[in-house]
Amino acid sequence: MKQFITLLMFVLIGQTVAFAAAAPTVPSSNLTFKDIDGARFTGNFEEGNGNMRIVVMKEGSEVTGLPVNGVDYTANSDFGTAGAAFTQPGEFVVARTTGASFTAYKLKPGTTYHIAIFEFNGTGTTTSYLMLSLTGSRSTVIAPTTQTGFLPASAIAGNALTLNWTKGNGEGRLIIARKGAPVNVTPADLTAYSADASFGGGTKIGTDNYVVFKSTTANINAAIKNLEPNTTYHFAAFEYNGSVSPVHLTPGATYTATTTAGPTNASTNATYNYVEGNSLRITVSGGNGSRRLFVVRKGTAVTKSPVNGTIYTANAAFGTPGTEIGTGEYVVAATTNNYVDLTNLEPNTTYHFRVFEYDVDAAGNTYYLTSSYLTRSTSTATTPATVVTELQMVSISGNSATFKWKSGSGSGQYRMVIMKAGSPVDATPADLTHYDGSANFGDGDEITTGNFCLTGLMNGSQISANKLQAGITYHVA
Repeated sequence: MKQFITLLMFVLIGQTVAFAAAAPTVPSSNLTFKDIDGARFTGNFEEGNGNMRIVVMKEGSEVTGLPVNGVDYTANSDFGTAGAAFTQPGEFVVARTTGASFTAYKLKPGTTYHIAIFEFNGTGTTTSYLMLSLTGSRSTVIAPTTQTGFLPASAIAGNALTLNWTKGNGEGRLIIARKGAPVNVTPADLTAYSADASFGGGTKIGTDNYVVFKSTTANINAAIKNLEPNTTYHFAAFEYNGSVSPVHLTPGATYTATTTAGPTNASTNATYNYVEGNSLRITVSGGNGSRRLFVVRKGTAVTKSPVNGTIYTANAAFGTPGTEIGTGEYVVAATTNNYVDLTNLEPNTTYHFRVFEYDVDAAGNTYYLTSSYLTRSTSTATTPATVVTELQMVSISGNSATFKWKSGSGSGQYRMVIMKAGSPVDATPADLTHYDGSANFGDGDEITTGNFCLTGLMNGSQISANKLQAGITYHVA
């Protein structure tokens, strides 16, 4: 007997003994679902009192298998993965988590999946499960049953139009467009497409079909852009359910519309900025053309209009090589912008301009709106009519002086101050020349010998000059 006891003690000392963890006592509860798609959904629940839990799913019928204590199951969120098989055929572990949610992928649309959630403690061979599970079921989405219905398009122009429709009973709708021929594709189920209202910018399906609209919002119209003038476009709309992996109702509703031969609304509301003696910017509110042509003439109104099919050469430097469509009438911009920066102008001069909206098709043909256009005129910077008066010293010290004046009846935008030491200012600023000034005498631009700019552009009526020398007489203009 003594020999037997000694042997037993030796065996226990030489072995590692694993003790099973205590099983949880409270199951998970309150299973809900969100983000339900054609090939996935997410489940949320309230945790039980286990440290972890596994989520088991089965297609078409309830989960009947039970976990085996001491087995730590492998999970894979892609339903049906062989390495995540559970204890009964067709049952798979889709999550092994410390949290309270799971997402299952690679599901079939319109199919019901049953779920069982088991709480457990421990890992590996110490795993202990609560055999009482939280159960539930959820179906993936199916296709809608009522299709989108097209209404007549509106706001049809040379490069754009607005599609209008009545909604079907799907969560959202997708619209595909094709130029010149009927849409010849249907959207694939479980595929997420990218839409762009600018034709050609969204997902291309097939060779020349583009997704121009996709939304789950309450939209009942969409402005489609980047079209070509005088061109027929075909559209097909499909209701769908889901989002990341949607299921579509096919066949789609169809519609056809033809753009106009050019824009229908002219530019409006001209404004002027950066007005100088030899340059300025003209900005307009664009009409509904994809581009606009600016024609400018000096002194009198523009009289000519562009001709369809003609491409005009533009040059923002007025009068330099650029198409002259009439005597002295120069094309200064043919642009997608709504402004032009004019240069090579003359001071104190009025310039007249017209702005024509136009479109261009894929072959380069131009379509101008000439029945209406924006006509305006403006002047370059002019010489102020009145001069500064009442120039006087305010204070003086050994190295600085402050003086003020009365501006010239508001006719000038700015004042320029020049100072010279020892003799009167004998420099005159040159038109069309920008000068930089400095309140430190001698640091600003020297216009001619000894004549220094204190300020080139000034709105106020007082300035202090610094870095002066005692005993020197300074003259100001």
